[in-house]
Amino acid sequence: MYKEPLISIICPSNRIFLWKDLYSSIKESSDGLSFEIVIPGPCPPDYNLPSEINYIKTGNIKVPQCNEIAMRNAQGKYFLIFGDDQKIHGIGIKKLYNELNDIINKKGINNIILSNFKVKGRTQSLRYWKKEIAPISSLNAALFNRELLAIVKGVDKRFVGVYWDCDLALRFQEAGVNILKSSRVWCKEYSHKKIVSYLHRPCKPHDSGVLDSFWVKKNDEKINENDIWCYLKRGKYVLSKKRLKPFIGYEDKDILLYSQGPKEVGGLKWE
Repeated sequence: MYKEPLISIICPSNRIFLWKDLYSSIKESSDGLSFEIVIPGPCPPDYNLPSEINYIKTGNIKVPQCNEIAMRNAQGKYFLIFGDDQKIHGIGIKKLYNELNDIINKKGINNIILSNFKVKGRTQSLRYWKKEIAPISSLNAALFNRELLAIVKGVDKRFVGVYWDCDLALRFQEAGVNILKSSRVWCKEYSHKKIVSYLHRPCKPHDSGVLDSFWVKKNDEKINENDIWCYLKRGKYVLSKKRLKPFIGYEDKDILLYSQGPKEVGGLKWE
């Protein structure tokens, strides 16, 4: 039996000026459900935090590693992957929780519920290479039972900034977990001059290459239709249902202090 909190919001951040609004938004959206916000990051706040915020001091380490740390230290029965510049309007977190449990009661525990997602007013596909026949490859604003994480082991340390959750989403589905889009809830990334960040941009070419190396291969005559999700780039490539490389997770030693895996890309460096 899990004690409170019920939901752990997994939300690494070094933008302290966003935390008060983040907390207020999540408290409103949870509508009485107990929660914690787990925030690993290198920059401790200079003000007292609400008891629901679990800040974990880290070195200058990569975002995917911070997400791994957050999930390892989270106490909730459910995990919600989130960003510090995102908002689920109204009582969306409570609606998402109720919707997930409605599905679990009908279909079993192996289900993840994913918020619909908008950036700058545009609905995001959330599917691999944005192909509608491809599987969902995002856990952005996704709610799931923490027991599912044991199936996939966690975050692969070869990512430096982004797409780590895409790999996690595909590994969940490889293991038979269903990822379903919510019929009730929308999440939005909001814009503000102070929060514009381009640090993720140098990470994208590296991490998209890493992600593709795990799941995409050239088409050839030996392809078994049952082993692929779909064809890509006019049939030149296929999206495999089976991961093409072994998982490499994070080691416990110095995980809070030093980055593991690649530590430099596109002019960005981590400790």
